[in-house]
This record gives sequence, C-alpha cells and structure tokens, in this order.
Amino acid sequence: MQEGHPIAFISKALSPRHAALSVYDRELLTIVQAETKWSHYLLGQKFIITTDQKALKFLMEQKIHTNSQLLWLTKLMLFDYAIEYKKGVDNKVADALSRVSGAELLALVVSAAGTDLFQAIVDSWSSDAELQQLITDLQTDPTTRNLFTWSQGHLRRKGKLVIGKDQSLRTEIMTLWHVGSQGGHSGVEATLKRLLTLFYWKHMRTDVKQFIQSTYCPEPELELERRMVKQGNKAVAQVLVKWCGFPADNATWEFATVLKTRFPLFDP
Repeated sequence: MQEGHPIAFISKALSPRHAALSVYDRELLTIVQAETKWSHYLLGQKFIITTDQKALKFLMEQKIHTNSQLLWLTKLMLFDYAIEYKKGVDNKVADALSRVSGAELLALVVSAAGTDLFQAIVDSWSSDAELQQLITDLQTDPTTRNLFTWSQGHLRRKGKLVIGKDQSLRTEIMTLWHVGSQGGHSGVEATLKRLLTLFYWKHMRTDVKQFIQSTYCPEPELELERRMVKQGNKAVAQVLVKWCGFPADNATWEFATVLKTRFPLFDP
C-alpha cells in the first residue's frame, strides 16, 4: 500500500493440501507468497506487514511445529520487516505490504527440535576467527569487503545468511533441507539450489555432495495423495509419499516414474 491505497494485488487459489492448513499457517503462507512474488521490490527495503491474524504479530515468539513452518519462517529471514496487527474491520487489505521509513528489523528466531537455529547461526560467527575479522572490517568500513554486509547484527553475503565453521550446524541445516518436507530427499543439485537461496558458506557444494552420499535414504511407506502436474508439454503424475521413520508432516511430492525407478518394489 502507498498513502493508504493498494498498489498491487496477488490472488492465488489454495491447493487442497494448503486449504486444510490452520488459519495461522494459511496467513503465514500468504505472507511468504507475497514477499516471494515482490522480492525484487522488497529486498533491501524496510516495510510493514499488516495482518488481521493476531498470532502473527508474535511470529518471533512462536514455536515451530512443522517443517513447513520452518521453511516459511526461514525464507522471511531475507527480508527487513515488522508485523502490525489490525482488526478485520480496520484492515481493509489484510496482509498488504507497505514500505515505511525506520521500521525495525525484528530478530527472527527459528526453532527446530528444541534448537534455536537462528541463534546457532549467530553463534557460529563468534567461534569463527575469519568471520570475526570480516565483521570487524565491515564495522570499520562497510565497503571494505565486496559482497558481504553487516547490518542489524546480521552477517550476509549477497543477502544470504553466512554460516560459520560449525560442521554440526551445517549438517543440521543440510539435513533440514534434504530430508525435511522442503527437501524431499532430493539430489545434490536440488538440495544445493534450495540452500543457496538462503545461506552461504565456503565449499557448500562439496559439503552437500559428501552429506548426501553418506545419508541413509529411507524407504517410501505410503502414498498419501496423487496429482497431475505439467512438465513441458505433457501432464505427469506426482505422488505424495510418507517415508518410513518420518511423520506424515515430512511427506514429499515425488514424480511417480522416478519413484518407481528408485524403489521398484514400492507398490502403493
């Protein structure tokens, strides 16, 4: 919105799976979709998210209950925003995004399995002598290190959060993006692509390759849903798979032909 008037809209029908989400999750998903669509306008800008979902005002204090929430909240790390609650009667355009000078960046705490992931990332800078020197240089002269920025206590490279030399943290992140619902047990390139949208560390490709080669690949247990999607000029089948040893929240969409090739004995 600009001067109280909306300047752009987004309208997208929810998939059956998303329609079944809680009100909180649907509102959170809407914010992520809007910020993703207009990221070229919003990145590097400070803006306000106005919502009539009161719980979202306390987004930073919420515990993470699903891998989807973890993925969505982590995506929001890229943006500099504040959340403002307005009652439905006062909020003419719910979830509208507007720029505002001086809005504070809210510290985003991402919790997974009882671990404060974001704080662990911050701590990794303190234990990395090279990054400590980098931060000192940036604090002295922000232009001294090309591609890197230090702003609001966040160390980034080309907008991506820098991960220090903490192998256990890197492994945790790779696990979440490879094994979790956002990863879907994908290969090196797909996992690397997902990680590179949010994070940076040296030799990430090598780490991801070694991690995936050494990671146990679980077996598919159950087909939860099936759908047809467009691939090129033809429609192909995708299967929502529950994996052995993982809850249904970790179910992932897999191409039926690829699934049959990888697991020929799986007969849903």
